Amino acid sequence: FVEHCAIAFNPTGTLLENDSFYDFQNTQFYESVFLNRSVFFEDPSQLRFQLTEASEVLNLGLDSVALEVPFDILGVPRDETPHLGAYERLAQ
Repeated sequence: FVEHCAIAFNPTGTLLENDSFYDFQNTQFYESVFLNRSVFFEDPSQLRFQLTEASEVLNLGLDSVALEVPFDILGVPRDETPHLGAYERLAQ
């Protein structure tokens, strides 16, 4: 079961185009999937996966998860509107 995440996927013109496994509207397997949103990282080539201000997944995290995991992997506190992913973006 996949819940509350961003997925980049475009099966058009591939063998997966009509594969029911990739039906992200099927709530038996998926819930709250943010499909093909623009996710901009600081510098993936340098393994810097912190989100930039242009990322469309800012503030899409679950507050219930932020309560369970109140700090990101760098120790930055998550706020009341957490971001998707391992890093919470600090206001600049």
